[in-house]
Amino acid sequence: MRVPRLCIPTPLASEIDIALPPEQVHYLRSVLRLPIGAEVVVFDGQGLECRGIIDMLGRQDGRIRLTASPVAPERESPLQITLLQGISRGERMDLVMQKAVELGVARIVPVICARTGVRLSAERAAKRQLHWRGILAHAAAQCGRARLPILSEVLSLNDAVELPDLDTHLRLMLEPRAEHGFQQWGTPRSVALLIGPEGGLDDQEQLIARRHDFHGLRLGPRVLRTETAALAALAVLQTHWGDLR
Repeated sequence: MRVPRLCIPTPLASEIDIALPPEQVHYLRSVLRLPIGAEVVVFDGQGLECRGIIDMLGRQDGRIRLTASPVAPERESPLQITLLQGISRGERMDLVMQKAVELGVARIVPVICARTGVRLSAERAAKRQLHWRGILAHAAAQCGRARLPILSEVLSLNDAVELPDLDTHLRLMLEPRAEHGFQQWGTPRSVALLIGPEGGLDDQEQLIARRHDFHGLRLGPRVLRTETAALAALAVLQTHWGDLR
């Protein structure tokens, strides 16, 4: 049986006890139905993980006893990808968040675009952030990563393309009418990938992106849905320049 992995953002050290949050108690007790003494892996979301056992599991609270020293597994891609993803509706955005973790993205920036079909007040944006963080943690637990992607606050397109830490990135935006594929560039160490929402980026947004050194990128002859485009582009990036071998 595969050893369950739990994301608990707390300092890890051998022979210490870690209190479980209620959602993890429910997961171990009611979903996995694990007994006291069952082995688990705890990771902190910052790159470390540690083996432990279930020491106590009640209805509302639980405790893990760490039994080994923390280690830093080598599961991060050498290609640093920042995904600037136009916000799409409900499950589509959730799917992109989940699969971006599995495909080794280092940072995710949710972007409000002209064709974004979701209107987010400050309160709704905060709730979506909390929801997305949960998706990232569960996806990392499933795929074996110990480091969570950085999730930026929701930004407008203008603010997203002006992020100062994109200066060292090769900047690409998916554009069905673009002339170039992946063969156009050398071997970058970091990539910023801009993908529009349903309906794509409008002409003005593409112009803004080009003014900030984003190059148009075409993925074959067919028009892809926003969630399909993100997953296909990330897979190709990791195959060309990352760790999908």
